[in-house]
Amino acid sequence: MGEIAIILTGCGRYDGTDVAETVCCAIAVEKLGYTPTFYSFDKHQNAVYDHTTSAVHEDSEARNMLQESWRVATGYPQSIQSLEVENIRGMLIPGGVGIIRNITNLQQHLDDSSQPLKIDEDLQTRIEELHSNKIPLGVISHSALLPAIALQDKNVVVTFGNESGGDKDFFASTASELGATVEEIPLGEVCIDSENNIVSTPGFLSSSSTYIQVHNSIDKLVTELINLNS
Repeated sequence: MGEIAIILTGCGRYDGTDVAETVCCAIAVEKLGYTPTFYSFDKHQNAVYDHTTSAVHEDSEARNMLQESWRVATGYPQSIQSLEVENIRGMLIPGGVGIIRNITNLQQHLDDSSQPLKIDEDLQTRIEELHSNKIPLGVISHSALLPAIALQDKNVVVTFGNESGGDKDFFASTASELGATVEEIPLGEVCIDSENNIVSTPGFLSSSSTYIQVHNSIDKLVTELINLNS
């Protein structure tokens, strides 16, 4: 029936991609009869984090995002540079704060607001191609910030959930400052931007989330993504 691209930035929510959200994406895609294909970035991670403390692992050697993504995906992740948007039916980007650390300049922007907020140029190109070809994009938890950055002039609509505190409030306010409309959607539901063909759900960004809730919400997200493509 076609391929759905899943974009990864490594293995682990603090310095790569959230593994549980990734697995949920792949299962949801296969349940609907599509093939999940994985892509990543042949570049170093921003840093390596100790996931027991959420602190930078100062003594660790640099890690490559594409190589680390092989830890997550059964299906041989490829470089995003090989992704041809016209050959896919949709794109999914699982979350994890690592994806923001690795493929945006958010920290530099916070340190110096004169630096415009941007994302990796290869992903920027792919998101623009998705938009111009009306191919749907699904984003989960932290990744909902990416279309807000990449499509700043398109009045995108996304959600980071409805539970205040933690990363949610910061990401929601950042997206709003970029001109996005941020909807307060509870865990288990999805936000549909039919104008821009974007679907989003809070995932593990919601502090009260459970595995089954995230699984069910990603199921809904992928179903709606396919519906947008129909």
